[in-house]
Order: sequence, then structure tokens, then C-alpha cells
Amino acid sequence: MQKTNRTLLIMASTLKSFPKLRKRIIDNLPDDINVQKDKLLLLLNFDEKDFDEAYEILTTLDLSTLGYFECQPIFQIVKKKQAWDFQIIIIEKLLEIESDPKQIINLKLELFNALLNLKKYRELIDIGVGLLKEYFIEGKLRQNNEYVLSNTIFACFERGKVDHTAFEKAIKILQEYQLNSPSFNFKVGVETEAYLYVNQAEKALESFIDGIKIKKVLSSIEYAKLYFLLCIKICGQIELKLESLPAITANSYVKLKDKDNWYFIGERDELDAVLVNSVNTKYQLFLGKKVGEQIALEDRYSFGDEKRAKVIEYIFPIEIYVLWKVIDNFNKLSRDGDLDGVQMIKIPQQDETIDPQYLLKFLGDLHSNSEPFFKLYCQDNNIPLAMLAASEGGLANAIGKIQREQKGFINFSNGSAEDFENQKKVAVKIIDEEASFYIDATSALFLCEIGLLPKIIVHIPGLKIPQSVINAIADISEKFRYTENKMGSMGYIGGEISISLLEKDKSDLIRSNFLNGIKMLESNPDNVCVISEVNRIDCFPEMKIPAELCDACSFAIRHGTPVLTEDPLYLKMVGLQTKKILPEYFSSLALVRVLAEKNKLSYDEYLKFFGYLSSYRCRFLSLNSNELEKAVLGDNRVNVISVDNILQFNFPLTLSEDYGVQFQIAFRVVFEFFIKILSDNTIIFDIKEKILFRIVDSFPTDLNKKNFLHLLLSFCVKVVEHMETNIVLSVSAQRMRREIDKLFQVAEIYGSKIELWELQTTDN
Repeated sequence: MQKTNRTLLIMASTLKSFPKLRKRIIDNLPDDINVQKDKLLLLLNFDEKDFDEAYEILTTLDLSTLGYFECQPIFQIVKKKQAWDFQIIIIEKLLEIESDPKQIINLKLELFNALLNLKKYRELIDIGVGLLKEYFIEGKLRQNNEYVLSNTIFACFERGKVDHTAFEKAIKILQEYQLNSPSFNFKVGVETEAYLYVNQAEKALESFIDGIKIKKVLSSIEYAKLYFLLCIKICGQIELKLESLPAITANSYVKLKDKDNWYFIGERDELDAVLVNSVNTKYQLFLGKKVGEQIALEDRYSFGDEKRAKVIEYIFPIEIYVLWKVIDNFNKLSRDGDLDGVQMIKIPQQDETIDPQYLLKFLGDLHSNSEPFFKLYCQDNNIPLAMLAASEGGLANAIGKIQREQKGFINFSNGSAEDFENQKKVAVKIIDEEASFYIDATSALFLCEIGLLPKIIVHIPGLKIPQSVINAIADISEKFRYTENKMGSMGYIGGEISISLLEKDKSDLIRSNFLNGIKMLESNPDNVCVISEVNRIDCFPEMKIPAELCDACSFAIRHGTPVLTEDPLYLKMVGLQTKKILPEYFSSLALVRVLAEKNKLSYDEYLKFFGYLSSYRCRFLSLNSNELEKAVLGDNRVNVISVDNILQFNFPLTLSEDYGVQFQIAFRVVFEFFIKILSDNTIIFDIKEKILFRIVDSFPTDLNKKNFLHLLLSFCVKVVEHMETNIVLSVSAQRMRREIDKLFQVAEIYGSKIELWELQTTDN
């Protein structure tokens, strides 16, 4: 029997000319662990060029068990499917055994390419430097020299977002490995940028011009596309002016009035100008002339011996000539709407200011593209934040939209006490069992920005993070990089332009928090995972959900582990679409709450995080009178009363009907809290007064503040009246009655001030 099976296995592997017979043989093989029918079917589909079916089988295999010869056809499959994550596993196994030097180089290049596609920039730099060091000088990379060099330097640019030394490393690599024949794209797109990152603008300009010389002739669009690099980046570091030279010398670019063509007076590097070299009869006519002077151009065969006098308009060196060409083409194309991504907007002067009508119209048109979906998101509380991020062009834009418009919410919970308790149970398991889980960009952003991640990561060693999340946080951190020329950002809210100024100290702190968070997330490289697009679970291909918002879900479903996310609606939507078993989930608030309950974080840290999440309109942030009491009076033996902690609860949002809290429930929360304060004879009257007014000032209600204050005190009176019927409580009741009476008196003054303020505001 064993001999027969062995024969059948040989036939199943070798009968490539008879696929149907081969398939029948494989199907009839016994279901024996030693037979490995899946691998035989995989090879059959590979031989038949059915890569989709072969790949489906491949995803069920344990790639770590594959042998060298099995890896070779499988490598072709994963390469065809662009499964870069699988490709890395296969390449590393092949490199362990491969002895052919040429094949080793090819495999390392394939590994380099896979890492590039997965945006694993830290590892990409290491292997790129290794390839250059081992093969560049000897020329063994051949036509791949520039590919490896440019992408290694590009990886340094990306790493520079989180590690500034990467920019210096890029310069070192650039200077150590000199290309014999660099391309225009390398000189302009890589070398120029490298020098700009380290503030060597003169060298950047030199590289830029060298690139132009390589290209020689640029189209109008090619010139215009260089505007941002030359006019913003380079000219932002060095001053270039459209000023003419004193006189025409060798290597000058000259423009005559009423003529479109430029002339280059010299021997080479004329670019797209008309060459006038030393053997040309016009050469001596140009030399020494100044702007405004005339040149007599002969045209014997059209006008006889008549000479046409032309006035010199510009005399530029090559740098200023290129600057002129870039600006001229940029203005022409953008004015006519022929430059993708650029629109020229007229800003008329109006007295001592400007008239923004056309800018408002432009911003309104942009706004209208995404506004219908945003309105739907605000109306339907079952739409995932990930879908809004796809509509708005990224997670930061989506959160910013919600915050600026003060509409919509980030729904990290369905609002039920049961849901939040379940989240806390998952968090407890993660902490107590040191269980593995994946974090997506929503939770990573919140925990990093406020600076909590470095404090809590030691308590969650099972944390695993997709590379896409790290890259997204790095990109967001760049928004807070403060530069001298960056004033802030411009938005569009309710038909008006809004300006958000960038404060240096605040920006530096937030950026520092992000970078420290990334450092902690990368501290264990084994916990940073990657997934290629073909392996990603994406139920909404038409919306192109950002990788940083769906990768954690894909990993969690694959491995059956929980997800730390502020967007459980995305998980539920994936479940509905795929019918897959959903992973458990928990929010950052649940995690921080559990850590505070376990005394791993202070209550003040939890409270600050609560307030931070409320500022981003996260829902549902539940609170009760006990929480308020703990926040204000503290939870230590020696209590320090902190009245301003009430502000952390953000009553205007978290107790509002728009948030989903009925007035009766919201009122009961603050009433139960204040009656506790009122009944506490250890708290002085002035503090009670401050607490009352803090509640009244921030409570969301249509009642005016005076009426609401009276309502709250009236309920307190009812409690006191009930207490007065109890002999034991009568002494306390009398004290409370006196304090309430005093508060009613203060309320009259307080209310008049409020009414006066409201009147003044209305008049203005």
C-alpha cells in the first residue's frame, strides 16, 4: 500500500502534460498527513497558471514548514499576486540555502522591493545599505544601482519623520555611493531633497540645476511641476530673485522683448533656448550688451540688408533662467486650469484688506464633494469612522472635520453599560494574561498624542501593531512640525474661512508625544507586523479604506485576537460583509480605566484622558455622580478639592441631548453630585458655591442660567425638607437650609450679571 501511494505521489507531481489525470490522482489519494494533498493541488494549479486558485491554497499552508524546492514555485505565486508579506518569508527561507551568487543578489533585490512596497523603512534602509556596500562599487547591481540607491535614500526621508539622524544618514549614503550616470529624477527628486532636509540649500540648488542639464529640454508641464520644489522649498532657504545680470557674458540666457524664444550665449547647456555659440555671427553682437539696449539682427534673405533692432528684456544665469521658466509655466498652466491639482484663485484688494469671495467659492466647491457623506455620517450613527476617513482623505482629516464642525461623533461604544463593561473585561484579560492584541490607528493616535502610551505599554506586552499604523502616526506627527514659515492651517466651516494658528510650544509637545509613542511601539521589532493588500480584508474596495484603519482588523480575524480600536463599527461592518467571526474589541478609554482601577495609572490621568477624548467628540463617555465626586474630592485619604476637574467632563457635550442624554438623566447626575457636596460639612461654603456655579455655567440646557440654578436649588430644598422630618438628620438639614438660602441670594446677583451679559452680547 505504501509503495502504491509513493507511486501515485510521483505521478501526481510529474504528469504535467495530463492535468485532468493528475487532478484525479490527487483527489483519490488518502487523507493522510504524510500525503500533503494541498501542496500537490497547489503545484498543479501553478503548472496550469491558475495563480488565483494556487494562492487560495497557499493561504491555508504554514509557510514556515516549506522546503527549498517547494519555495521556488511558491515564490513565483506570491510574486505574481504581490503578496509582499508572504514573499519576505519565502525569500528568507531561500536565502538560507541558496549558494549561487547571482541568485543571492536577485533574491536580496526582491526582498528590498518587498520591504519597499510594505513601507518598512527601517528594515529597508538596512538591506539597502547592505546591498550598496556589498555590490555597488563592483557594479554587480548593474541597472539596479540607481533603484537601490534612490529608494534607500527615500527610506531615510521617511524615517526622518521620527528620527532626524536619518536625514544625515541619507547625505552620507549619497556621498559614499556616486552614480556614474544619474537620471534627471534622481538629481531633482532625490539628491536635491536630501540636501534640503539638512538645510544645505546651495548644494540642493546645484543638484537641481544638474538635473535640469541632464534633462536638457523640459515640457511646460514638467517645468510647472517643479514650482513647489524650487520656488517654495529651495527659495524658502536661499533668496533667488528674477534680477538680470549687469551685462551679457558667456553662459547667459537672454530674452528679447516681443520674442518668445530665449537665446543662450555660450558653448553648451543651452537647455531649450536657442544656442548662440562662439562660431555664430550673432555671438559678438550679444556680448557686453545690457538690459534695455538694442541688438540689430540681420535678416538678409527676408528683408534685404535691413536690420531689425530688438530690445534686451532679461539677462539671466542658468539658475534664474530656470526659475523664470518654472514660474512662467506654472502661472500660465494654473491660470488656464491645465495643471492637475493646482487652481489659481483671484484675491482682489478691498480697501486695506482683501476680498475672499473667490476663495470662499473654491473652498465651498471642495467642501461640497465630501459634505453629503459627512451629513450622512452625522445622521446615521452606524457608519464607521474608517469610511468617513476614506471620504475625507485620512483619519486626521476625518477627526478634524468632526471637531471643527462640532457635528458627528467618534463612536467607540454603543452607549450601553454592558458594552463598556465587556470592553473592560477584554482589557483586564489583556493586562492580566499579557495576551496578544492588535492596535489600529484610532487608538494609537489618541494614546500617543496625549502622551499616555509610554506609561501604559509596560502593562500590555502583548501589543502588536501594523506597520501601516506606525507610518500613519509618523505622517500625523509631521502636521505638528513647527517651522518659521508655517503660520497654521486654513479651514472652511459653515461657509466661512477659519484660521488655526500653530503655537510652537504646543506643537512641539504634541509632536514629541507622537515620536515618543512611535519609539515605544517600535521598541520590540517582533511586534511590528505587515500585511499586503492582497491579504487585507477590505469590504469596501470602492472607498479605499486606509490601511492603518483596517490592517489590525485583518490580523485580529486571522489570528483570533482582540483589537484595540475606537471604531468598533468598522469591525461589525466587516463581520456583516464577510460572515467571519469577529474578534473581541476594547477602546483606549476602557484600557485606561482598567489601568486606573488597578492603580497602574492615577485617577487624574484617567480624568485628563476622559476630557481629551471628549474634546474629539468621542461617544459614549458615561459619567455619574460618583465619578464627579471622585474627580472633585479625590480618592486619597488626604483629599485636595479640585473644582476645575468638573471641566474635564465636558458637560456641554457629554450631558447634552445631542450626545444622546435626556435632560432628566443629565439633571439627576449633577443634582445627586451637588446634594452630596451640600451635605458634606467638611467642605466650606465658598467651595460649594464655586462648585454650584461651575455646574450651572457648563450644564447644557435651553433654560437661562438663573432659572436652571433655581431649579437645582429647589430640588435641594425638597431633599432638606425630607431630612427635617428625621430627628437624626435635622441638625444637618438646618445647616444645609442656611447654605441653600445663601445660595439663593447669590443666585439673584449671579443671574442679573448673566442677564446683563446676554443683553450686551445681543446689542453687539
